[in-house]
Amino acid sequence: MAVAIDVRLCPGDSPRMKPLHLIRTSWGRLTSGLLAMLALCWLNGAKFTGVIDWEPTLTFVSLALAWLYSCLPDEAKVQPEISPAQIVEGNAQPSEPERKVSAHDRALFEKFKAVFDDNLLSFLREHDMGGAFDMASIEGLREVSAAWKGASYRFDDPDLAVHFEELIADVRRFTNQVALSTHQMGSSTFAKIGWNHANEDASRKVQANLNELADAVYAKADAFVILGRRALS
Repeated sequence: MAVAIDVRLCPGDSPRMKPLHLIRTSWGRLTSGLLAMLALCWLNGAKFTGVIDWEPTLTFVSLALAWLYSCLPDEAKVQPEISPAQIVEGNAQPSEPERKVSAHDRALFEKFKAVFDDNLLSFLREHDMGGAFDMASIEGLREVSAAWKGASYRFDDPDLAVHFEELIADVRRFTNQVALSTHQMGSSTFAKIGWNHANEDASRKVQANLNELADAVYAKADAFVILGRRALS
């Protein structure tokens, strides 16, 4: 008659154990211990006749050895497999590798800050382009528009590169419009838009356009200061 044996492992017991190691599970240790005690009771209950009763003796010795084997420490525990979801839930994600900052990016960012200093940013933020202004105030922007081209003025960091290109594009739009819409006042370094008194609406549109372009340059430059400081610190 075939007998089905249901061997269930306790929590912490590995399902990958070899058959020989089943006795070293929690249930195996408990079962072998109980059987060894029953065999000891059988041995003690046998009548002593001066001759060793081999059946209970060998049964007790074999079960005792089995129980001792079950109590041996594991040679190597099987490490449980950890799924990506468990890693996220347990906050055990490996730390990101240390980010290397390009020396070129640091140098270019310092050059950017030297041009877009507090004076220039203040001018872009506060000056109404409908009034006269000193062209020296935007000399740095004119240099950026004309000369900042090529790999020497391109950031290695992809995020910085994208934002910087957008800023330079706005600078060129502003300086080009200044060149088209203003004229020098005599021999001075001051300039102003050519106000058309016969068509003041057109002049106001020019004024508003210049102010919008100046605001766009200021907003992108101010944001780039913060972005660069975070990326290159």
